[in-house]
Amino acid sequence: MTNETGEAKPLSTRTPRIRNEFVRNVLTLMSGTAFAQVLNIVSVIIMGRLFEPEAVAIFALVLGAAQMVSPVAAGRYELAIVLPEKDDEARQLLKLATLINAVVALVLTVSMIFLAPTVADLLTNDADKRLVPELAKWLYAAGPLAWLITQLTTMTYWLTRTKNFKQVAQNKIHQVTSVTGFQAGAGLLHLGVFGLVVAALVGYSTSLINLLRHTRGQYAVTGPVASMRTLAAEHKKMPLLNGPNALVDSVRLNGILMMISALFSVAASAQFSLAWRALQAPMSLINAAVSQVFFPQLVRVARGRMLSVVRKAVLRGVLLGIVPFGLIWLLSPWLIPFVLGARWQVAGLVAQVLVPWLFMNFITSPISTVFVVVRRQFTMLLFAIVYCVVPLSIIWFRHDDLLETMGLVAWSMAGLLVGFVLLALLVAWQFDRGFGQPSDRVEDAEDSADERVEAAEEVVTDEGPLER
Repeated sequence: MTNETGEAKPLSTRTPRIRNEFVRNVLTLMSGTAFAQVLNIVSVIIMGRLFEPEAVAIFALVLGAAQMVSPVAAGRYELAIVLPEKDDEARQLLKLATLINAVVALVLTVSMIFLAPTVADLLTNDADKRLVPELAKWLYAAGPLAWLITQLTTMTYWLTRTKNFKQVAQNKIHQVTSVTGFQAGAGLLHLGVFGLVVAALVGYSTSLINLLRHTRGQYAVTGPVASMRTLAAEHKKMPLLNGPNALVDSVRLNGILMMISALFSVAASAQFSLAWRALQAPMSLINAAVSQVFFPQLVRVARGRMLSVVRKAVLRGVLLGIVPFGLIWLLSPWLIPFVLGARWQVAGLVAQVLVPWLFMNFITSPISTVFVVVRRQFTMLLFAIVYCVVPLSIIWFRHDDLLETMGLVAWSMAGLLVGFVLLALLVAWQFDRGFGQPSDRVEDAEDSADERVEAAEEVVTDEGPLER
């Protein structure tokens, strides 16, 4: 929402208004994304029923290559879009993020022209070398996919800044509908990997076009504003402090899939990929909505109230997740192969062993931003490095049996996330007692505009990994 002058309205920090606004925005996102999440489940069913495991695996590896780059493809400057008081400065930051994204995507695309066969060879074990030419051919799409994914994320931060959560939800519906629709058509036509890759490219492209159409006229700078070079320097904390953590998280999640493909088999990576997607689709409905609204409000939590806010977020995650994840643990071994077909029996078993990890992931996702809000990014980076090294090391040293390995990974990650919760509570407690943020941090949105600008410049924001 914007005021009459076109500037973004600040969020109020008065408790009753925060509570009402929080609930209203969460319900807006949930009501809008509920249909999108249902379609995500439909997409999993389509992939399982209409595509062979090898096609699913190759597509997952290509998408994984794009997703490994996309979190840092805009230099993390997309996160700064929500910070400035003036919309013109935010528009300039959006242009900066878009330019960096285009350069990174171009570099990735050109690199794949020379490196795709080598990368494909590394991602397949000896028994799957026949798939190297097919995988190499589609790795060329990683650059365009990375650009589309990152640009959609960048544009969404503009919608978050203007509190246009309705458009966020609507565009997500459009995106998932487009991708799922093209996947269904490609599956019915037996187009294999070609159909999956093209469906993703076309779906993301139409979604971006739709978003630009609905926000037409919002991006023109109407007054004097600092250059992109100046703004890049002012917000250098984004790439310097936020970038490494985002890259480590990306390497961890996509590296697991790639190592399963290289050390077990391409078929095993397909089973893992579909199991992960089958679990993420329904669980992300509530968590994504809560996280997206929780992010800008956490930035403005007054000193003395941070521990209470984080503790309530953890408790909310436990209460919301315990029943659904209990049902997943009981039902997934027979439900997934029943819905997707007998060839996905291993995916059902993988889903079951992943439950401890994903349950803790569900709990911790909304609170991951507390570290950047209280300026403890280095603490989070150290945790992220351990969190990345542990699963990759387990897979590297234990790759005889997929279920045993993934069970060990899941319980190890769940244990680490318990530690993450305790660490988040600790830094929140320390912040409430004066450590972690300067004393001139804004305590109330009714403060002067100058104070709000100063707070925005001091706070480095992070959306947190969607899948910790």
